[in-house]
Amino acid sequence: MRVVYSNPATRALLREHGLEELPDTPMTQWPMAQGNGVNVLAVLAQLPDLPPGRPYHDLLFLPDAQQWLELRINAILDPEGRRSHWAVSLRDMTTQRQVELQQQRVGRVHQLALAGAPLDESLTLLLEGADHWNMGWQVGALIASDPPRAVGQLPPGFARAVTQLPPGLLSAHWRRLDRKSTRLNSSHRCISYAVF
Repeated sequence: MRVVYSNPATRALLREHGLEELPDTPMTQWPMAQGNGVNVLAVLAQLPDLPPGRPYHDLLFLPDAQQWLELRINAILDPEGRRSHWAVSLRDMTTQRQVELQQQRVGRVHQLALAGAPLDESLTLLLEGADHWNMGWQVGALIASDPPRAVGQLPPGFARAVTQLPPGLLSAHWRRLDRKSTRLNSSHRCISYAVF
């Protein structure tokens, strides 16, 4: 499969992946990072078996770029009804997908916390999506109890600010975010978290 036309948005996407010019070779020969290439080639391998007139729609993950693309592919038919070209539409869904995954993780973290799971289980799940740490970064958790309790090391300025919080502020904030929590046993743990 060769690309015979691409719009400016597609060319901009290719530039993000190091392709300044549209290669004049089949896509299977394009220089791609290994993980990205495996997933792109897996999609291309499915196209010959696609029934005529049936579009292909999926979310393509490019692991080396940590990028999600919504992919829509439709066959263009010649006068005899045979596929002559493919029309491919790409839309960058990376931000939306990252938000969805983080929301799912936070939801699971809250369930663990409310079930009384050890704090390290909650933090491990919460930090599951962290793909790198900058030198000197530390993890600290602030438990919204009265008075608030810190787990891990908090930056000195942040720790001082926590001591200045009015009693019940973090618990009230949590209840505003999670109105169902008022129906639960008052001994459940509420976690506010930060990565420093």
